Amino acid sequence: MTWITETNLETIEDLIRCQLKSLFDIELRLNDLLPRLRDAAHDAQLKDLIEEHHDRTTGQIERLEAAFALMGAHPERVVSHAMRGIAHECELLMAARGDPDVLDAALIAYAQNIAHYEIAGYGCARAWAHAWGREDLAGLMQEALDEEREYDRRLTALADQAVNAHAVHPT
Repeated sequence: MTWITETNLETIEDLIRCQLKSLFDIELRLNDLLPRLRDAAHDAQLKDLIEEHHDRTTGQIERLEAAFALMGAHPERVVSHAMRGIAHECELLMAARGDPDVLDAALIAYAQNIAHYEIAGYGCARAWAHAWGREDLAGLMQEALDEEREYDRRLTALADQAVNAHAVHPT
């Protein structure tokens, strides 16, 4: 979380605002990345799942805009270097050649890396908002957290029920 070294953190409000800026950057990057990940996927269910998550990403951007408004701030982003790195690795994966089933298994792994990063980010923001007594903000963060956890669960199920087995035993 590089924003900690770039920002003066005096209050929990400062910390939450910085986290929102980072999450905003993550979601905006995902909004651009997910359609390309969907196009790179071979499995129809994986394509559908990524498309659904892209639709939810738009809602998460709006939710973050609402969170900024609740704090009396305009939406702002600070570069999430971790997300930028994961996105770069996704670009490399999308350029890779190989068995489509193996590539889909790798794609699920990268999608889960992103989801886990978001889970950590939204979870921290929710906990800090709750500690600060801002249940309005905590509720918004909980909604995003729930969506990310559900996406992660569905990715795991798809990997376990089909994609990983196909990667081990290609058709």
